Amino acid sequence: MRRSPSLEAALTIRPRPREDDFCAANDPSQLGAERRRGILVRVNPATWRELHLLRIDRGQSVQSLMIEAINALLVRDGRPPVA
Repeated sequence: MRRSPSLEAALTIRPRPREDDFCAANDPSQLGAERRRGILVRVNPATWRELHLLRIDRGQSVQSLMIEAINALLVRDGRPPVA
């Protein structure tokens, strides 16, 4: 039988995780990579389906497709690609 945590353990103050700790913890492909920030994009089901099919056709991850799209936007606006 599993015991419930004690009141003392529940009241123990734990340090808050730093923002930098989240990128590698959430994405194993980023372990050891430079610090990165996440972006959440919400799309309608038709857009998601097309993105998924494109991902399969190209054999790439959604993340690599998004990086390519960000770089194309930067280049279009006369900025150097950085992603």
